[in-house]
Amino acid sequence: MTSSRFAWSIRNTIPWILSWPGFPFVLMPAAVLLAWPCLSAGWFGDDILHRAAHSDDPAADALFLQDGRLKGPMRMYSFFTGEQERLRQAMDLGGIPWWCDLDIRAAFWRPLTACFSLLDYWLWPDSSAMMHCHSLAWFIGLLILAAATYRNLMGAGWAAGLALLLYALNDTPAVPLAFLANRHILLGAGWGLFALWAHDHGRRFHRLPFVILASTAYVLSLLSSESGVAVSAYLLAYAVWLDRGPARSRALSILPYITLTIIWRILYISLGYGISGLELYVDPGIDPARFGMAVVERLPILLLGILALPSPELYVLLTPFAVRIYWMAAVSLLCGLTFLFYPVWRGCRISGFWLTGTVLALVPLCAAWPGGRSLVLAAFGGMGLLAQTTHNTFQVSFTPDRPAPAWTRRILVLLLITRILSGAVHLQWTPAALDRLQKGIDLVSMAKQSVLEQAGKTVIFVNPPVPLLVAYLFPIRLLNGDPLPSRVRVLTPGLDPAALVRIDAKTVVVRPQYGYAGPPRWVADSWLDPKTYVDPANSLRRIERLLLGKKSPSQLGKKLSLTGVSIEITQLTGDQRPAAAKFVFDVPLEDSSLYWVQWNPRTWEYQPFPLPPIGETVHVE
Repeated sequence: MTSSRFAWSIRNTIPWILSWPGFPFVLMPAAVLLAWPCLSAGWFGDDILHRAAHSDDPAADALFLQDGRLKGPMRMYSFFTGEQERLRQAMDLGGIPWWCDLDIRAAFWRPLTACFSLLDYWLWPDSSAMMHCHSLAWFIGLLILAAATYRNLMGAGWAAGLALLLYALNDTPAVPLAFLANRHILLGAGWGLFALWAHDHGRRFHRLPFVILASTAYVLSLLSSESGVAVSAYLLAYAVWLDRGPARSRALSILPYITLTIIWRILYISLGYGISGLELYVDPGIDPARFGMAVVERLPILLLGILALPSPELYVLLTPFAVRIYWMAAVSLLCGLTFLFYPVWRGCRISGFWLTGTVLALVPLCAAWPGGRSLVLAAFGGMGLLAQTTHNTFQVSFTPDRPAPAWTRRILVLLLITRILSGAVHLQWTPAALDRLQKGIDLVSMAKQSVLEQAGKTVIFVNPPVPLLVAYLFPIRLLNGDPLPSRVRVLTPGLDPAALVRIDAKTVVVRPQYGYAGPPRWVADSWLDPKTYVDPANSLRRIERLLLGKKSPSQLGKKLSLTGVSIEITQLTGDQRPAAAKFVFDVPLEDSSLYWVQWNPRTWEYQPFPLPPIGETVHVE
């Protein structure tokens, strides 16, 4: 067979396969097989907290300091409720570092997702595999709805099949499948696509029951996840591009969703939910100016991550210098793709719908740090756009007078192959990656080291690499049935060197080289050094700053009294962060009630910390 005949055969076979009615029934099992490793993912991060909160151990009530916290439909995702007394108690226990802001709030209203999680804890509380199987069932439902919606909007041709292939094998569901606490994204996306499908059916055939069904599904999406609000972008884009009714009728068609969104937001705030004082999230209703800046910075990065590469997860590893390069590259590449594909988008209402819906769906998602896990709904539109662009590019009848150049087709094929391979790799490897991260959390929190020696004592972490992760010591030991320490204390973050000065028998002054909770920075000495651009330590610095807060800058001389120790800020950095702190303990530092450890970056474990004599200084790495 000559190469020309082979190419002709490929060009005809692939569209036939993609447009075959049975194609979705072959594709979905293949996608499930690729995602199958999630069943062995176990519990990760917030899953540990949720599992401990649902424990029958009486110690759990004291550990979580609040009846019903992280438990029940209304409180499962309320990590920080903004109640200062509760936060102070958590700080006294050691659940959050002493320099954190007590005005922070991180409470999410996801009652529908919480109900399904409660079902897990009722049916199989000790089986992570069954819980992940539950998530996999939602993933299958999401693909079924995606297939139906693509077919309704794009017709029964091969473009809808290609869109489903890209969506089934895209990387955005990888983390929600392997991370139980992120299941809310799958639920929000599933109900959201159901709303879009029903809305299209109701408007296309003028059937009121489907319009009511669409509104109901939209509410369920909002009650599952804040990311569900992204489906409103597609509903608006539908009214602009695809709805063939009069302008007044199209405008009225989206009014119910606007009304429901406003009601949901009012209830969300009035019930005490929301985000404030955190760097990880920006609440557009509380801080609109900062949210606007976040949209400008993050939207190009997210859109490029959906349509091409790299994954937005790269953002947290970059230095501030590299973030600017990343942003400029994203804007440049997106402009290039727009210039390249505009001729095949022009005059195509479906392309206009996908492009408008995808961009608008990304706007609310800019409230969080760039990451692929929140883009499941936005990726639905992105994959539709790529599929429709491919259809228009290769369908000669669509552009008979201006066929796409060969190099445009090659670039498009390269994009498609990249998306499929990237998604397959993410679905396969993400569970193993999260497992490695959880093992790192176990090490950093010292959850499985020196358990008996610390029982009932106050553990002093001199320099943990990620202070916020030390809190996992309590729930992990609780779940393992191990004895708990009475409290933990953190002296300084361990990413940078610090000096400890022993003042007297009970007092030590700590001076981190760059102060507490420093921002990500460029620490390389050469443009050729990879750390000029990518430094994993920057992701840890971002975690360290999560609870720093923005409402209450540190004050020189400010004192904090915790059980067994008094802490005073003795020096500030130029940006009003603590630069040095004095710790005055109630007992001598050598007292048997205190258990001192320091992190060894060479062996990746804690070791006993030798206390310096009075008047001497010791430097820790």
